[in-house]
Amino acid sequence: MAIIYPGNYVERLNAYSTTASNRQGVEALPGLNFFSAVGVVIVPAAGLALATNPCDTFKVLSPDMRADDKPRLDKDLAIPKNATVYRVAIRGVNVKGAAASGEACEPVIASSGTQLQSNMQASMTSAATTFNYTSTVTDFGGLDVSATGGQILSTSADTTIYLKHAAALAVQDADDIAAVICEVCYYLDGDAPDSDSVNLPFKTETGSS
Repeated sequence: MAIIYPGNYVERLNAYSTTASNRQGVEALPGLNFFSAVGVVIVPAAGLALATNPCDTFKVLSPDMRADDKPRLDKDLAIPKNATVYRVAIRGVNVKGAAASGEACEPVIASSGTQLQSNMQASMTSAATTFNYTSTVTDFGGLDVSATGGQILSTSADTTIYLKHAAALAVQDADDIAAVICEVCYYLDGDAPDSDSVNLPFKTETGSS
């Protein structure tokens, strides 16, 4: 866990690991740990057909970029239980709407297309000629996690993020990579202080001094 101090440089956070002990976040406010998780849906050259149920799963890409063998495989983009989501962003890279009419692409929290939450739903709409499009929704609301201040994912387990699109997606340039990228920013309560956080006195036996 990195702690941000004034003037401190922090490198890009690594969201590849899905285990809670290895998630890389920053303690920007005392008692809260902030995280940025970025996932990708790779769009093949043939495009993606209409996907509303089941939806495509966003993947946190492996650091191993070789296509033939990957000791570490891509992992599902998953947000831990009891996390408070305060920002969702989505971007299409080298993709366009397959139809002349616009259609929405959005991150959802179930393969059936369940919306993340209306106030946290980043959705992008594209016409058939759009090359690159993006959408961002930030609703921090301070530390108020009411209906207007983010969403607590109070599930019993990690919540996987999926891509729902109401119409087919086509690739603009078949010779280049095409993808939809999603970022979910959230925070968790920090751990309670331990013995390293205070100056506990050494225990001495009676008569030893």
